[in-house]
Amino acid sequence: MPPLPPANPATPMTHAAPETLTSPLPHTNSETPETPAPAPSANAEAAASPEPSLSSEASTAPETATSPMTSETSERPANSETSVTSATPATPMTPEAPAPSAALLRSRLSDALLKQLDAVLRDMTSPRREKRLAIAFSGGLDSRFLAFAAQKLGYAPALFHIRGPHVNPAESDFARSWACAHGLPLTERFVNPLEDARIAANDRERCYFCKKTLFTELLSASSPLPLCDGTHASDAQGYRPGRIALRELGIFSPLEAAHFQKADIRRLGAALGLDAPRQKARPCLLTRFPYGVRPEAQILEALARAENRVAELIARNSRTAGLADGEEPDFRLRIVEIRPSSVEVALHVLNNEAFLAAAPDFPQQCSELINAVAPLHLEQVLRADTISGYFDTKRP
Repeated sequence: MPPLPPANPATPMTHAAPETLTSPLPHTNSETPETPAPAPSANAEAAASPEPSLSSEASTAPETATSPMTSETSERPANSETSVTSATPATPMTPEAPAPSAALLRSRLSDALLKQLDAVLRDMTSPRREKRLAIAFSGGLDSRFLAFAAQKLGYAPALFHIRGPHVNPAESDFARSWACAHGLPLTERFVNPLEDARIAANDRERCYFCKKTLFTELLSASSPLPLCDGTHASDAQGYRPGRIALRELGIFSPLEAAHFQKADIRRLGAALGLDAPRQKARPCLLTRFPYGVRPEAQILEALARAENRVAELIARNSRTAGLADGEEPDFRLRIVEIRPSSVEVALHVLNNEAFLAAAPDFPQQCSELINAVAPLHLEQVLRADTISGYFDTKRP
């Protein structure tokens, strides 16, 4: 492989948006706005791409994702419900730091933001004269922190998780094992959002219709408990049509109401002993498609499998480079073009000189891993200053 070229503003794709995640898990929230790459035309025939090499990528705006990923082999019928109360964790988990002492924990729980969160949760649950609440739980950092903090503050959260073709099975595995490890009940529902033509159309309102569909299902599953999600104050900075659906449905967002920023979640999560407080966000797989390109279940499954392989490769190479947990570069697969016989993808990797220097064969390794997952074909690997999906672009 030739040496990695330096950053070059003139690249085949432009990209935008930063994000955040680490350790064994992925999950589910973005952080800031972005400008997406131009949407390619579907089913256009083109010549075969050369072996991918690592090039730099121009970035124009910010975003906010991973975990040990495995594939799921079984699927429950639509709207099936499974309550998980105890089980052997399905996925390995990062060992938690030693629990803080009782005195130190009391001191940390006196943090002003946590006091605000306690007040929000108290107001939300007081009409029911008990401290029970439901949390829409992806297994990502935000919903994990909300569940963890609520439990520390003396509340009894019940977790509700959506599975479907838009969710990497590894994320469901992690959500399940985390809930079990923390003694929290988890109820799962299977929903296929592609059955809704408004979502399958994949336009800029997709997230609105998708949130409306998923949270309507979660409201049914969690009634009569008040249903919360992990939206926080930083989410207001981007284009998030799904937030409108949450307000229309009356979903509570305690972290946003208590004025938590993403940095606050990481800081207090680490202080309280939450595992993987630097976990990166992993938006749903629908965000890998440019607006206007219809998602297909087969391609979603292939993307999940390929990203699992890339996550494992990056984890290995990061250890070789001596990077600490949370310092490994984030990444995202993005569809470039859907052809009759293949799906051309680009791999966007957050620029990290130490990682790249320790892994000069990274582009070739990625090519071998991704091209083995039909029908994907890796067109190129791009270095990026920010990582994003096609999901938070402001209207033209």
